[in-house]
Amino acid sequence: MVDRRSVRPTGVERITLTSDSTENLLYDFLTDLIIRKDVDSILFKDFRVSLDRSGRRLECVARGEAIDRKRHRLRNDVKAVTTHLFGIRKTAQGYSATVVLDI
Repeated sequence: MVDRRSVRPTGVERITLTSDSTENLLYDFLTDLIIRKDVDSILFKDFRVSLDRSGRRLECVARGEAIDRKRHRLRNDVKAVTTHLFGIRKTAQGYSATVVLDI
């Protein structure tokens, strides 16, 4: 993990995912972000995410930049999203998610 204030939104990545449920879609989205960090060495700062009405298709425009070890102070490294306590629930204000990450 990194202090998002140190990340500049200079590059744009478009992410489109589909899944059989909203919960699986969130899991897949978070996993995709971890993979992009690990494989492509990209950190993100800003996200514009939209879901279709079914909650099974996600489109995201993510802005960020390549990891710069001189400028980005990397802390605990997220390795994976876990299914422990994982879930989404509808609230009066919208939705709430519980996510536990493996570091």
